Amino acid sequence: MTDGGRGSYHHGALRDALLTAAREILEEEGLEALSWRGIARRANVSHQAPYNHFADKAELLRAVADQGFSDLNQAMRSRIEAAGEGGARLRAAGVGYVVFAAQNPALFHLMFSPGLGPHPPDLSLETDRARAYAALLDAVKSYGPPPADERAARLRSLAAWSLAHGLAELVILDIARHREFGFEDLEAFAAAAIG
Repeated sequence: MTDGGRGSYHHGALRDALLTAAREILEEEGLEALSWRGIARRANVSHQAPYNHFADKAELLRAVADQGFSDLNQAMRSRIEAAGEGGARLRAAGVGYVVFAAQNPALFHLMFSPGLGPHPPDLSLETDRARAYAALLDAVKSYGPPPADERAARLRSLAAWSLAHGLAELVILDIARHREFGFEDLEAFAAAAIG
């Protein structure tokens, strides 16, 4: 299927092409550079084609952020599954969080931009954001004495989240530099700082 002679794409692949284009622009040029026309141009379609999948740019950005939360969830869960028990699982979740943020700084900032949705996520919703938060909550529940109740577990996860998110921001802003702390790589630094 073609779109106004600008290029070709397979029916059903346009949405993914638009998300990929938006993520590329986001990481290469920053959030300010993301425009509806620029995304369409990068995806090699007319500037009207994105309306087939998204009502507006804000909806497309929410989809990019949701994709980011899905990737963050995977980054944390893969590390949690490879970790041992208790504290190792919690540390693995935090390291996954920090490393993901450092590798995707513009996406990470978009994910936590005001106006994209509730923070912290509503765990009753089946969203990528909620699943990423649930990965951290699961790791918290596996560490230390069992929380007295769900509220205590959520407060513990908030403390862990604050530590990981704060460290991620300091790394992204180049304030916390792993070599200045005597670490050769970010993962070891994050594990030590979180541990």
